[in-house]
Amino acid sequence: MLALLSAPTLLGFPAFLGLPAPFEAGHPAASPAACASQDGTSIRAVVTSPGGGAGLAASLRAAGLEVLGRSPLDRGGVEVIVTPTERRWLGLRGLDLEVLEVGRPFAEVMAERAAADGVPSGYLDYPAVVAELAALAASQPQLAELVDITARYGTPATEEGRHLYALKISDNVASDEDEPAFLLVSAHHARELVTPVIALDAAARLLSGYGTDPEVRDAVDGHEIWIAPVWNPDGYQHVFTADNLWRKNRRPFSSGTGVDLNRNYPAGWASGCSGSTSPGSGTFKGPAAASEAETATMLAWTADRRFAKVLDLHSRGRETLWGYACPSSPVDSLWRSKAIELSQAAGYGATERPPSADGEHFQWQFAAHGAMSLLTETHDQFQPSYASAVAEAAAVWGGVLWFLGEPLPLTGQITDACSGHPLEATLTVQGLGFTEGEVIRSSAAAGRFHGFLPSGTHSCLVEAPGFLPATVSVQVPSMGGATLDVQLDPVGGGAVNFCPATPNSLGQVPLHYLSGSASVGQNQFTLFVERLPGLQPLVFMAGQSFIQAPCFNGVLCLGRPSYPLSLGVADIFGTASVVVDLSAPIHAQVMFLAGSTWGFQVAYRDPQAGGVGLNLSPALQVQICP
Repeated sequence: MLALLSAPTLLGFPAFLGLPAPFEAGHPAASPAACASQDGTSIRAVVTSPGGGAGLAASLRAAGLEVLGRSPLDRGGVEVIVTPTERRWLGLRGLDLEVLEVGRPFAEVMAERAAADGVPSGYLDYPAVVAELAALAASQPQLAELVDITARYGTPATEEGRHLYALKISDNVASDEDEPAFLLVSAHHARELVTPVIALDAAARLLSGYGTDPEVRDAVDGHEIWIAPVWNPDGYQHVFTADNLWRKNRRPFSSGTGVDLNRNYPAGWASGCSGSTSPGSGTFKGPAAASEAETATMLAWTADRRFAKVLDLHSRGRETLWGYACPSSPVDSLWRSKAIELSQAAGYGATERPPSADGEHFQWQFAAHGAMSLLTETHDQFQPSYASAVAEAAAVWGGVLWFLGEPLPLTGQITDACSGHPLEATLTVQGLGFTEGEVIRSSAAAGRFHGFLPSGTHSCLVEAPGFLPATVSVQVPSMGGATLDVQLDPVGGGAVNFCPATPNSLGQVPLHYLSGSASVGQNQFTLFVERLPGLQPLVFMAGQSFIQAPCFNGVLCLGRPSYPLSLGVADIFGTASVVVDLSAPIHAQVMFLAGSTWGFQVAYRDPQAGGVGLNLSPALQVQICP
């Protein structure tokens, strides 16, 4: 019942939650968005309903409020983080609200902790995080490189002018190797300060353990590893200087500040289970999918690197998230099993759950590229003591190492059947029941792809611009590790025109082209010629020697020996064609062999042109593919 009612009426709060009648839908304060939403200082509180309010959390979340979960005070309420405006709105609705914490600069929190414990806090603000990445790179320059992701891909800086940085770790860090790329990213949500501690710890362990730990060495040698500790630098810095409960980035809107970056990704952004549409909400999903500089940078980075494995760190909860919030997926069983294994490796038992919303980063990595992608909620606090954060990092390290060592269900390479060059292609799994437009994409640099698919036999449609599509089958074993290499035939055999031609009596140069694929495996293709004088005889010719010599009224492009393919007559529209059979000899023992290059030209009658009344088309050069 609750899920069917609209968010602005707060899903029928008065009747369902036993609230007084004056706060029915249509009242000026019927939703937080109806109030003048301002930035304000965040407030962490427990909300309870006088009427008991089963389904209170779902109702609050649907109204655009930021719901953390059940009350830590075990009083049957719901823990939320709200703005002052939202706090007043909840009061007007007759709900009880107990304040647990009021946001303030985290620098003040650190100072108080240091005074109480006598130990300085070790949390790093954003400039210090970037400096730590630079120090790690400098300590092992043969293994690590600090990369300005914003600058590399020419994407916009954040609202406050900051760039996004990541540490690349690889045994050949200066090279782009053909190996699976692994991404560890944290702090999409600004206040989750424990997550960069975990990310930086993982980076340090990968570098320090490379020379001594065989498991670490195998992980580094077998992957291109990227670690981005802070993906929301503006919000992260705001936590240190203003509000330690802040979640979003810092882009201003007329009715609020900030976008929830983990609701801004294209996969599921337009669904009814995505974030709020109100800029004043803590879960505002943005004015459009990928509207934010941070999101756009991740999309550009991923398009280049094609991450095979993605681990997105958040806090809090000590559990791993998988799947979509609303639609089911044919890989749900596999997705959930990997989440359980990751949680176990991180010391969280078998704790897992689906996410609370769609439009999240890890969902997009799977849907748009086929990545094995998970989100782990670490710790049970956003900003625990630094010692506790370090201890958490040591536990989660086991999960990171497990993920690096986990076999991918499917990997392969897409190449040009003629040249062998890698292709950027799309693989669509047919018959599995995907409903969200899920595809697998290969990289332009290596043609490499990775697919997160359940065990079984799958049919895949492979497509690339300028190439004939192919449907292939692959068997994925229960333990993963399947390989699928696909060669695509270029449309028109990659044919190119060469050698000039003289206009005919129509004032036109004939157009010569190929249909199908000049592939031995395809057996045949069709040559076409257009813009000829209609109803005139012609001959298609082929040869492997290329010249340019005046001949008749045109230019002869084929040297000796050349072979006639077919005699014919142009139709009334001046078009003619011939089917080229690649399985039969063209002359005596002369065959169209894979890897060979042939030229094709048409000699045709043109009596209105004067002279000898003969002319020649341009020539078409074609490489015969396997």
